[in-house]
Amino acid sequence: MTEGVWDSEGQLEFRDDGTPDARFTAANPNGGKADITAAVPVTTIDAIVRRLGLTAVDFIKMDIEGAEQHALRGAAQTLARFKPRLAIAAYHKSEDPAGIPKVTRAANPGYRMVSEGCRLDVGEIRPLTFFFY
Repeated sequence: MTEGVWDSEGQLEFRDDGTPDARFTAANPNGGKADITAAVPVTTIDAIVRRLGLTAVDFIKMDIEGAEQHALRGAAQTLARFKPRLAIAAYHKSEDPAGIPKVTRAANPGYRMVSEGCRLDVGEIRPLTFFFY
């Protein structure tokens, strides 16, 4: 089964937000089912590691359009236990440059980080990618 990664197991419901780039945004929880365009099953990285019985996780790469902090929270046990190297997109949301390192180091304070590249978005400069090791 194909699943997205998130900070909990379940299902995310999306609606088309009408923008030209065809992005999807989380459906309004107060909206009716008519607002739903797609429903995606989600799980956590920790649950995947348990399900597969992995004895090592060496590397995780994420460029998941602003869901990185959620996915990292759902990988807390994996980050703590295996301390895999990480390559994480950091430019999708204005809170990502501060939030991604905070979430990652909360799971494993031993992480060191470097940033590669920058991008000018909505009048602010954002880092492109964080590498944790």
